[in-house]
Amino acid sequence: MWRRDLERAVREFSEDLAALIESALSPIRHAPYIGPDGYRRPLAHAYVDGDSVVAVFELPGASKDGIRLTVREGEVEVEAKLSDEVIAQAPRHPWFKNVKGYRRTLTLPRRVEADEAKATYRDGVLVVKAPISSARGVSVKVE
Repeated sequence: MWRRDLERAVREFSEDLAALIESALSPIRHAPYIGPDGYRRPLAHAYVDGDSVVAVFELPGASKDGIRLTVREGEVEVEAKLSDEVIAQAPRHPWFKNVKGYRRTLTLPRRVEADEAKATYRDGVLVVKAPISSARGVSVKVE
């Protein structure tokens, strides 16, 4: 009986310790990284949705006209400048202080048809959607 109690106590302690470590690391994992070039690395995620790949970038304060987007078969590259309004209204806000804009290259989970990609930017969120690339194998006749 004491053995079961000891195993239960160790299991509960391990779960509590894991939760404590997770909560302590959470702010670090989500902390914005600003590179030496002055660009912030935005939060981003890519996933497969049916026959398309969707990439989402959080770009708060970015100017729609200042977004440069490059889609390749296996990645999406984004560079975005902050809007003049944000620079004027919040020059000392810690989120935008000493930041030129955003820059990130995101690896996609599948290869895509880059020339068919579409993107929208609304409320600080850039969404890029591209169809998954079809297999490009060539049939070869065996002689």
